[in-house]
Amino acid sequence: CTKNVGKLLALNTDSDLDNDLGIAPSDLKTQIIAARLNGGDRWACVAAPIGAEGEWAPTLEMAQQQGFSVEAVVITKPVTTGDELSAMHDAAIQLNNVYGRRSFVMAASPGITLLQPWSQYLTEQKAITADLAAPRVLVVPQLHGND
Repeated sequence: CTKNVGKLLALNTDSDLDNDLGIAPSDLKTQIIAARLNGGDRWACVAAPIGAEGEWAPTLEMAQQQGFSVEAVVITKPVTTGDELSAMHDAAIQLNNVYGRRSFVMAASPGITLLQPWSQYLTEQKAITADLAAPRVLVVPQLHGND
């Protein structure tokens, strides 16, 4: 997603995602569409398009400074290490400690590649969470494209 990078967008079931996130397909837009379909008629979110080299943590802090209070933080850029998940857990704890906002983080992880054996994929996925204690974070493998 390249449209509105660096901005916070309050979206709901009536939002025009092509207008807000651009006409081109993007992972963020795909996941928002899936969440909206899942959420029902009262669904709403705050979307934060981040450039390819951007980081989620400053954007999360910016959202707090602007008064947004969310239950879930969803990171659509796939994680590949436990350190990334640990940082997300720390951020969720920090939201509670500083702002009194109890939240959790949903982190995408890569989906299986076309020719990859399932056993190899499972080994890679298990390695991401091995020896990690981060109860405020969950990992969602991108197996279907709209997870």
